[in-house]
Amino acid sequence: MGGWLQEITQIPGRLMMQPLLYWFILLGLIVSFKRVRKERDMFGIRIFDVFAETKGTWVTGFLTGITLSLVMVGAGIVIPFPVILLLSALILLMSLILRLNVLSAAYTLTVGYGIIFLLQNISVSFIPEEWQQAISDVSLTSITVIMAGVLFLEAIWVLRLNHKETFPELVAGSRGKWIGQHRLKKLGMMPIFVLIPGGAITPFMTWWPLLDIGGGSYGLMVVPFLSGFDVVTKGHHPVTAAKKLGSGLFLLAFLVTTVAIVSYWWEFLSIAAVGLAVVGKLFIHTLYRVRDKKAPYFSANDQGLTVLGIIKNSPAEQMGIGVGDLIERVNQVKVTNEEEFYHAMNVNRALCKMEIRDQHGEIRFTQRAIYQHDPYDLGLLFVKADVRKKAVSH
Repeated sequence: MGGWLQEITQIPGRLMMQPLLYWFILLGLIVSFKRVRKERDMFGIRIFDVFAETKGTWVTGFLTGITLSLVMVGAGIVIPFPVILLLSALILLMSLILRLNVLSAAYTLTVGYGIIFLLQNISVSFIPEEWQQAISDVSLTSITVIMAGVLFLEAIWVLRLNHKETFPELVAGSRGKWIGQHRLKKLGMMPIFVLIPGGAITPFMTWWPLLDIGGGSYGLMVVPFLSGFDVVTKGHHPVTAAKKLGSGLFLLAFLVTTVAIVSYWWEFLSIAAVGLAVVGKLFIHTLYRVRDKKAPYFSANDQGLTVLGIIKNSPAEQMGIGVGDLIERVNQVKVTNEEEFYHAMNVNRALCKMEIRDQHGEIRFTQRAIYQHDPYDLGLLFVKADVRKKAVSH
C-alpha cells in the first residue's frame, strides 16, 4: 500500500517531466495567436483571450484520465515504454500540422495502432531487440481502450460548448455580402497513468520507483494525450451545432468502447474498434457538413440585426445578450442594419434599451446605462452587408 501512496504523491512531478505537456502549452499559444490575428483582421479587435481554445478542458481532461487509468490498472493493462514513446512522438508529429481535427484520437491512435500492428508482424533492424520484443508483447486492445476514453472526452468537450466559447468569423458570400460563421474549436489534454514493465525503464532511469504486482515489477508513468477538434458551422446556431455533433461523437465513443471491451477477450476485434472510430468520425463530420449547407444563420435580414459575437467583459455581455439573438429595436427604433443601429443608439447616449428576439423566437427587453468609460462601447459584433466593409464592434 505504501508503494502505491508513494506513486500517487509523485504523479504531479512526473507529469512535469513529460515533453508533451510543454508542447501542449506551446501549441495552445500558437493556435491562440493565429486566432487573435484573424480576429483583428476581421473585426479590428481581439475578441477572446489567449488560451481560450483550452478553456474548460483541464478539469474534464484530468477526471476522464483518472477514470480511464483506474480501469486500465484494474484490468491489468500494461503498456511498454517503447509504445509510449511511439505514441507520444506520433501525437507530437501530427500536431505540427496545426490542424486540431487531426489530433482526434480517431486519427492519432489509429495511425499508432497501425504502426504497432506492423511492428508486431515484421522485423525492423534499426529498433533494439528488447524494444521490438516489448512492442510485440503489447496488447492491441490497450490502444483501443485509450482511444475510446479520449473519444468520450472529445464528445464531452463538444457537448459542453456554449455561445461564449465559439469563435465568430466572417466569410465572403454571394452577391457582395458578408456571411457570419462560428468555429467550434478546442485543444485539450488527458493525462493517463499507465503501468510500465520495470525492466524497460530501469536501464536508463535507475531511480524510478517500482511496484510489485503479481510477482512482477512495474512503474507508473503519467502520459499526456493531446486531443482537439475544429468545426465550422454556418447554417446552425453554434450551440445547436455543438449538441448535434456532440451527440454523434458520444454515440460513437460508446460503440468503440463496447467493441474495445469485447476485444479484451478476442483481441482481433480491436481492428474493428479502430475501423469503427475512423469511419464513424468521418461519417459524423461529413453528415454534419451536408446538413449545414443551408441558408446562413448569420446574415443580413429585414427582421432585425443578428448578433454574430459578443466581446468578453463588455456591456453587451453584462446585458445578457447572446450570440444569435436578433435585435429588433433599439431605443424604440426599428433596426435592420448597422447604420440604423448606430442612429438608434444616438437617440439616447445615456441609456440603451433593446427589444431582442432569441433563437427560440421569444421576445425580451433589456436596458443598460451607457458610460463613457465602458469598454468597446457595447461590445456587439455584426455582419456587414457589403464585403468592402468588415464587421466592427459597437
